[in-house]
Amino acid sequence: MSDVRWSETKWQKWLVEKLQASCGNRELLSTIPVNLVTAESSIGSLCGDFQYSIFEDNSDWNRQRKTSYSRQILMDISGGMTPDIVLRSGVSDENRIYIEVKEQASINYGMYDSQMVRYFLHLLATSKSTKSQPHTDLRRAVILAAPDYWFEKNTSAKYWYDFCERFAGLADAFDVTLGEIRLNDQLLRI
Repeated sequence: MSDVRWSETKWQKWLVEKLQASCGNRELLSTIPVNLVTAESSIGSLCGDFQYSIFEDNSDWNRQRKTSYSRQILMDISGGMTPDIVLRSGVSDENRIYIEVKEQASINYGMYDSQMVRYFLHLLATSKSTKSQPHTDLRRAVILAAPDYWFEKNTSAKYWYDFCERFAGLADAFDVTLGEIRLNDQLLRI
């Protein structure tokens, strides 16, 4: 199988268009596979038939930036970074799914404070678990979307794999899905 060599921006736009076109339709969303730390799933299983808003690369996703106390704490946690794609639930009005898209670039910051760690902590601090009432909202998730070759390159993926290994138990305890979307030519055919 040949890998499609699109830019990070082109992959991000493609994914946003797919999410917009499929909003509220579990069947269509299920065509976007997500490899979880422990199993395989899809965007459809994370979103169900719930409506959501999409924030793409802008600071409007972060409501906490508008209040001084919360802003200071959560800006420290997030490092002022913006996930490439954020899905905000139409049910709870919470940001529930953070998607970071990579093509060549590595994950930012260091191993212990990587942008994936920062997004995970931000998600925990700003959204509520639905573990006691499953299927009542979008599941919470931190997802990395990148081509197969990105995941196979140790210099790119080492912070991702470290994050998954260190945070899988905590994510499970707090009902947060950790997963990856493999961006490749097979995905484009769906």
